Amino acid sequence: MRRSGVWVTSVGFVGFVGIAMVYAACASPDVTPVGTVDGEMDGSLAGDAWAATGCARCVSASCAAESARCRAEPTCARYLDCRGACPSTAEQAPEGDCAAACEAPAGSAAVAALGELERCRTGGAGTACADCPASGGGFRHPVLTQRCDDPSWDAGPDANAEREGCQRCVAERCCGSRDRCRADVECTALQDCNGDCSNDAGVDYATCSNGCYAARPGASGMHDEFLLCAVIRCAEPCGVRYDTCSQCLYTTCANEWIDCMSDTSCNTLFRCRGTCQTDACRDECEAAHAAGADKSAKALLCVANACKGCL
Repeated sequence: MRRSGVWVTSVGFVGFVGIAMVYAACASPDVTPVGTVDGEMDGSLAGDAWAATGCARCVSASCAAESARCRAEPTCARYLDCRGACPSTAEQAPEGDCAAACEAPAGSAAVAALGELERCRTGGAGTACADCPASGGGFRHPVLTQRCDDPSWDAGPDANAEREGCQRCVAERCCGSRDRCRADVECTALQDCNGDCSNDAGVDYATCSNGCYAARPGASGMHDEFLLCAVIRCAEPCGVRYDTCSQCLYTTCANEWIDCMSDTSCNTLFRCRGTCQTDACRDECEAAHAAGADKSAKALLCVANACKGCL
């Protein structure tokens, strides 16, 4: 949808595969880590730089292969250096405005390399870093830091190693959102409808999925809370792949995006505006779903300031 120069797809979740498994779910020592020179901390970094934190060190070590691929691409390496030099917050995350000002990698290889690193950080080995907030890859949103002390899952009769890994991850990291959706008839119906869209190779997924949401608008927030948790926290085991816009939405703007898309009023407002071609139509959407306006504005502001790939 476009408003004040900002574009976000009406579906809201772009550039990923592995969605069928999500719906079924209702380090190399020679790699030099970010912020180091010959294995020692770079003395030129400020003492409060994010690259000097235990979280950053752990992510670099846990995602060593992905870090190396990013550092092999000059624009990706420059982005890591810029982000690593940003001041660290109390939660051991790069300060938001500073990180948003770092120039994004250019070129498909660099973008793909950063995407792999971010998937490792937020949905792979990086999530085991105890120094990162709630061991959630640097995320603080409660949807992304759920406690699942006694997880259970069933990968179904056609289970394979990949499906089993996806189901297990969702059970361990998204149990609350998953169970709330499972207990709601409309949410499970929306999940099943989207799953059919994903599995039918002859169907345009976006068009089909939009129809599913239009038929069950009251379940959109609950459904997308679970889906966002799964595609962000379980990206690697569920085979999720991000495009440039999704990568930013699910990392830099994750908190604002989840706040909006897990709220039915904000979610419905986004989807309504996504079908519009005129300002008059968008104004009608905003009037009809005014309760979601505040969260929508915050999400759009983050996208406008930080996610250039969505513009």
